[in-house]
Formats: sequence, C-alpha cells, structure tokens
Amino acid sequence: MVCCTGCYGLHPSATEQIAAQVREVKNIFPGTNFVVILEPDGKIVFEEVSAGIEQGFVGMVAALKRAALQFGNTLGQKECPVIHVKGSRNIFSYYDVGEHLLAFFTEMPGPMLEMFDTHAADNSMGPVVQNLMRLLTNAVTG
Repeated sequence: MVCCTGCYGLHPSATEQIAAQVREVKNIFPGTNFVVILEPDGKIVFEEVSAGIEQGFVGMVAALKRAALQFGNTLGQKECPVIHVKGSRNIFSYYDVGEHLLAFFTEMPGPMLEMFDTHAADNSMGPVVQNLMRLLTNAVTG
C-alpha cells in the first residue's frame, strides 16, 4: 500500500516522482518494506508501508535521530546525515534529505545481509537523495 498524505500539499505529480525515487531505494536496498519521509517537525510527507510494520515506527525514527545527534556531539560531530542499524536479518536506515528525513526498514536473509555493502549502497543513494531533496523543495515551494 502506498500512502502519500495530501494534507501536506504535495501535488500528485510530485507524489509520482517521489514514488519513483522510493522504487530506486528498493533497488539499492532489496527487501525494503517500509519507507517514510518526514518533515523536520516529524509530520509524514510520504509513506509506503507493507503489512506487519508497527505504527510506532515514526516515533522510533525520531528517537534514533535524537540519539545519533547526541552520540555524535560527544565525538565532536555536529551532524549525522546517514545511519544504518543492522540486526541479524534487517537493516534500519535513515538519510538526511535537506530539511527532511528519509527512513526505511529492509529485511534480508542472514547471509545476504552479512555480505550487503552499506558503503556501496550509500554511494548509490547519493543521486536518490539529491533527487528527493529537489522534489521535496519544489513540492513545498512550488
């Protein structure tokens, strides 16, 4: 199910273009079954959900972002634009997209996950993040 919240002023053509970028995320991170784009205040701009994902996911994203920033501050880092948290069969990822936040949950079989190269995936995500940043900026200002 794809849901793009219309109350945040996204034009249908912007929704389609954002959905196309989400498909790219799924190509880079096979097994992705939940994607959300949040505004700085935590409001959902775009959400694509598969069955079985908890509704509390957005709150966990915000909590992880705060924790990462606090941890980074202790190490002298002022920002944390990308985070991956790997479990035994899943990866939670988030990327800063300008003022917005792209977060997604990916499930993979253990051996595939062990071999998955997040650095290479981050390199592949560069154009996706840039495209989303442009789309979201235009969707809000245009």
